[in-house]
Amino acid sequence: MRTRYAYINGVRHRTGFSRVLPPIASDTNESFERRMETLALRLIEDGHTVQLDFELKKDALVSCIVDVMLAAPEPAPIALDSRSVGERRGCRGGKKAA
Repeated sequence: MRTRYAYINGVRHRTGFSRVLPPIASDTNESFERRMETLALRLIEDGHTVQLDFELKKDALVSCIVDVMLAAPEPAPIALDSRSVGERRGCRGGKKAA
């Protein structure tokens, strides 16, 4: 997930986020687009602005970038985090390279 921040009057605010979602194995192009539309409409109900960016390869949808602009920016101070840049945790808690 990518998160966007803006500094408003010297305070950092979270203004939006984006995430890349792949289709599931049973999806067709149509069902994947409908699932992404349902997700977008739920976010819109909360007052957010949503953009869907579909990636198509050889006439098949392979991913969708869901880009959300928050209705009201949220204060988001920098969290204390001592991990090295690019370090991630795997599903079992082990370290993975980014």
